[in-house]
Amino acid sequence: MSDRLTLLCTSVGRRVPLMRAFREAAAALEVELRLIAIASDPLCAGFHRADLSRIVPTVESPAYLPVVAELCATERVDVVLPTLDEELALWAALAWGREHAGELPIAFGPAGSPAAVGAVRVIISPLEAVNACLDKLALAAALERLRIPTASTAIFDPTAVTRFATPPIGYPFIIKPRRGKGSLGVFRVWSEADLDYFANTAMPRLLSSGIGRAGFICQEMLKGQEFTLDVLCDLITGEPLSVVPRLRLTVRAGVSDTGRTVRDQRLVEIGATTARSLGIIGPANIQGFVRDDGRIALTEVNPRFSGGIPLTIAAGGDFPRWLLQMLRSEQLAPRLGVYEGVTMVRYEESLFVSNTEE
Repeated sequence: MSDRLTLLCTSVGRRVPLMRAFREAAAALEVELRLIAIASDPLCAGFHRADLSRIVPTVESPAYLPVVAELCATERVDVVLPTLDEELALWAALAWGREHAGELPIAFGPAGSPAAVGAVRVIISPLEAVNACLDKLALAAALERLRIPTASTAIFDPTAVTRFATPPIGYPFIIKPRRGKGSLGVFRVWSEADLDYFANTAMPRLLSSGIGRAGFICQEMLKGQEFTLDVLCDLITGEPLSVVPRLRLTVRAGVSDTGRTVRDQRLVEIGATTARSLGIIGPANIQGFVRDDGRIALTEVNPRFSGGIPLTIAAGGDFPRWLLQMLRSEQLAPRLGVYEGVTMVRYEESLFVSNTEE
């Protein structure tokens, strides 16, 4: 990577802190960074913190990839950073050679692979890792095979549910979309009446709104302290470089509103083991609980930057800076367990633009 870099961030939405962190990292490294933001929502805040913004089709549209590829070619994009769960598999398939790109105006490749020379590099894990993470049932099975502690998980079969049926997991438990994000479609089941209500009332409503079309899972309702492990892995070897544990003190819509980094070597080790075993490349975040009895159980792995990444960056886990260094072929030593104790509190910030700029 030269001292100039054009970085395209997808689905920027509320990712202003992450964009700011990349700018600050580039300035510290004396890299001339040009940020391009894309999203399907013309009113997203991230548009107003980019050097260039473009409205693109939703990722479900067949026009999404041709439009974005044309933008990458026209604007000479060097690197793409996907940030939205729904688009991760598409970018992973494209970058790692599982998606035919012959009709696109430009080639794509993984961020750390020599094969990506001359192509737009994509900061994304391999497709196998992405699919294993996004499918919560597959993830639970993979973690069990790897002997990594996880919450008890089973498929939810509405055809087998009757008022007096024994659920696959003992009460209380959670029903959530097999492929989902945040708190969308999450339903807590305390009794047979709750189970009956979900199967006959709540689930049809969710399906009609497009939530849960890949099915639902049952997962034990864990008691204890919820945490996130922000992880960064080497772009070439996949070796974990940093794991920063943070407690999720209050959560809104699946994103940590207040949090605190915590020193727990067990969490650092389980984060590194999980990322290494699943084949993560670049950023990921791992969620779980420290049970009341001290045992650890993982619930989710997301192969992308977390919404709470500003806390990890403030604690010394400067993932944007380290990614920029790796993109210019610098070799980094692991920094496992190296971070500061920091607490994050958040507030809403508004941007005001002239109506003529919408």
